[in-house]
Amino acid sequence: MNQTDAQPTIQQSPPHMTGTAGARLVKAGMGAVLMIAGSVFVFGLWHSYQRAEETRRWIATPCIIVSSQILSERQTPNSPLGYRAGVRYHYTFDGKMRTGEHIERTEGPSANIEKPAAIVKEHPLGQATQCFVNPEQPDFAILQHSTRAA
Repeated sequence: MNQTDAQPTIQQSPPHMTGTAGARLVKAGMGAVLMIAGSVFVFGLWHSYQRAEETRRWIATPCIIVSSQILSERQTPNSPLGYRAGVRYHYTFDGKMRTGEHIERTEGPSANIEKPAAIVKEHPLGQATQCFVNPEQPDFAILQHSTRAA
């Protein structure tokens, strides 16, 4: 028998390339979990962007800084000391004098004193500036817009 008459050999796939139904189900489940997690992450980013964008439609209103200081606080007795800017300002909206205390829409203490110190320096006592008033809640105003970046 010569080589031309030989039966062709059938190549079989290696065992790791053939999947059982269970393996395919596990892979599909992992893919679904990753898709859901990615969707939740994207939704969170979009929601954050929308909230930051919303304040840009609030009404710019003249205000004056009446208090500007660095405040320190502890969330619990054993937590580290946190710092935040304590800035108060007066503004008039709908003919009524109001007081605001928010720098941004959401804020919290920082372990680093430099950030609150920079805010206090940027908004000194007696400064005439502008705040952004929520027309749906006129008692809520901010001095700065939050970043749109995630």
